[in-house]
Amino acid sequence: MSENRQMLQSIENDEYTCLNDKYTLLLIDSKASFMETKMKISPKLNQYPKYLGLFLVIAGIPTMIVDDSYSAEIPLLVGLFILLVTTDKIEDERSIQIKTSSLYIAFIISYATKLIITNLHDHAFISFELTEINYFLILTLALANTIFYGRLYIIRF
Repeated sequence: MSENRQMLQSIENDEYTCLNDKYTLLLIDSKASFMETKMKISPKLNQYPKYLGLFLVIAGIPTMIVDDSYSAEIPLLVGLFILLVTTDKIEDERSIQIKTSSLYIAFIISYATKLIITNLHDHAFISFELTEINYFLILTLALANTIFYGRLYIIRF
């Protein structure tokens, strides 16, 4: 019983001690190879959602312009959302704070734009209005992505 407890503690503490049991060595070796595999695969798998988001944005813009159906803006909306919520290789407090504040700023700008456009439409200065919620979300997510990546990579403050 105490050997099993010692074996479990050595595995939990990542101590690779040699116990007189082939099963223990197999467990320790498999845990080490699992951790190495996890470390190697993780960064590559992290990039695929960004590529999917970029593909959906690139495919969604012409689809929204050409197609007049009700759900034509869905690929663009999903692509912008995926780009915003995917994590980077190094996700720290700074990037999370920049992402959150970028979404906050984008929401304020989008809502102010909606209020201005609605007011201009009511006074017959412009002929269109942001009545669809999807267009408001597209505007908000596009601004949030632009502000976030601009602040993260271009403007370093």
